[in-house]
Amino acid sequence: TTNIISKMTTRSLNLSSPTDLATIITYGRNCRLQKESIRNGENTRVTPGEIFEGKIKNLKLGTPVVIRGARNLTSSSLQRVTIDNSPEDIRFHTKTSVYKIIDMDNENTNHCTSLLYLQKGSLGLDQEIPDGFYDGGPQTTFQIDEDGHLSIKAPQEIIFLDQQVDEELRRKTQQSISLLKDIKDPRAKAKILAMYVSSALGGHQYAQRPEISIIRLTRHEITQILKKSDDDYLPLGQLNHGTSYHRALLFKYLADRNNIYSTITKSRTKAQPDNQHAWNIVMIDEKFYFVDLIHSPGSLYEDYSPKAGAYKNACHTTLNHLHNFVE
Repeated sequence: TTNIISKMTTRSLNLSSPTDLATIITYGRNCRLQKESIRNGENTRVTPGEIFEGKIKNLKLGTPVVIRGARNLTSSSLQRVTIDNSPEDIRFHTKTSVYKIIDMDNENTNHCTSLLYLQKGSLGLDQEIPDGFYDGGPQTTFQIDEDGHLSIKAPQEIIFLDQQVDEELRRKTQQSISLLKDIKDPRAKAKILAMYVSSALGGHQYAQRPEISIIRLTRHEITQILKKSDDDYLPLGQLNHGTSYHRALLFKYLADRNNIYSTITKSRTKAQPDNQHAWNIVMIDEKFYFVDLIHSPGSLYEDYSPKAGAYKNACHTTLNHLHNFVE
């Protein structure tokens, strides 16, 4: 896996713009682009269904999309770029046509899944967290340097998940697989994985002891790790404490590798908007359950139940009100 975090040397791209997202994803990388449709009343030399394979050399609003490969493409001027419901669902909307990316290399897919999560704040049951995934939280910006490398600037640490370079994440992945390999019942698998994740990131004792702040413990540990590292990002596997944000990322990553269908969604808490809150939902027998990783690890709360609502809206400093729900 290549190092996707590099020093900031060029302009930042604002994450809120889908155009910027697609620029980062595709700039200077191999992809296959298929002409999907022609706008009403327009005439073009390229018919729908034709495919162009090569490197995208230009992708800026108001200028043509340029691909250099076995068949070169210079489109009409680009008007917008959309990313829909999956990392593979990217379209370029030009003045005359709509083009869809139908294939990207693995590295691009890693970038795209990360950017999709940052854009939408969630990943679905069929959207796995790949190695090479990163999350910098809200207000993250990106840029591309002169070599086409992706650079990230975030107001908080950049969390990086890749067991190929993170030995602790690889160890935790192997432990989870060993722990769950003989368990057939999906409910039991989800509950055991939740307990494992909670234990790996500090346990749940702080939830009933307000004098212990998991936020402060986590922040202190992150500060110490980054002080000892030359990198600008934090490998998730190195953490021994984590808030719901870190726990939800680890649960989703491990669930994807243990055949547990799960989602991840993040938001900010109302009480502490600078701290991210995140949660997971698992699908078991066609029903959906929130996974408790904080107060009562391993508990599953059916979607739309009072317990699920309480967990979803909880923040780390006000978790005691959950006690009545889970006892």
